[in-house]
Amino acid sequence: MRSLLILLLCVFPSCAEQQSELQGDGERVVSMSPGITQTLVDLGLKKHIVGRSPFCNGIDESVPVVGDYYDVDFERLLSLKPTIVLVQETQAPKNTHLKRLSDDGAFCLHYWALDSIDDIKQTYSKASNIFTDSPRDLAMSVRKVPKTERVLIVAQGSDVSAGLCFGSDTYLDDVIKSMGLDNALERDGWVMLSLEDVAKLNPDRILIVSDTSIKEESVKGIRSLKIPVLLFEHEHVLIPSSQVSNVAMALHKQLVAVQ
Repeated sequence: MRSLLILLLCVFPSCAEQQSELQGDGERVVSMSPGITQTLVDLGLKKHIVGRSPFCNGIDESVPVVGDYYDVDFERLLSLKPTIVLVQETQAPKNTHLKRLSDDGAFCLHYWALDSIDDIKQTYSKASNIFTDSPRDLAMSVRKVPKTERVLIVAQGSDVSAGLCFGSDTYLDDVIKSMGLDNALERDGWVMLSLEDVAKLNPDRILIVSDTSIKEESVKGIRSLKIPVLLFEHEHVLIPSSQVSNVAMALHKQLVAVQ
């Protein structure tokens, strides 16, 4: 076993050695997160992405799908000879085989959180730091809306379910609070609510968000509560990435229009 480990360390240089030798144009990146992939694209690093998750957008479809947080094609991953593998950090247990390969020097493995705007800014800075000694900061300025309201943020649901709601310490929670709004859902993270739950919260406005066109039949249940509803469609609203600044500007414009 020890001889096998020594052989692996000889074949695969350490993470520090890889970063030193290959920093810049030589990097080969596998991103298993659509949010991280979009951030790399926004930084102008698309050409370095050699592998992706099946949910990543903004890059050529010819880039091989390697897997996501829960399901990794390790044979394909290793065949791409990545220098860096990027995974979105969640509360789920980390993939032990990915860690073992990284520990053996196959690639540098990074888990980056994307829950809050601060997380997104840190990911933006860390990603830029891979390719330059001067990391870039994500510029973001959100203006206040005229009127403070208690808003419930809901991903498009169904007739009987309100859908997945954005609670405290999520990136859209950060967005609305920076506008001077209050989140009606004070629980942390993402929470599935019933229509009865929403009625009990009794927000001033329900904000339904989607990255595709919102179907009227999917919001009939929420409209039956007789609470003002705002439909917000944006291609990047459901993926935490450096596009959050554009999402915030578009949302501010729509909120101001209805207040």
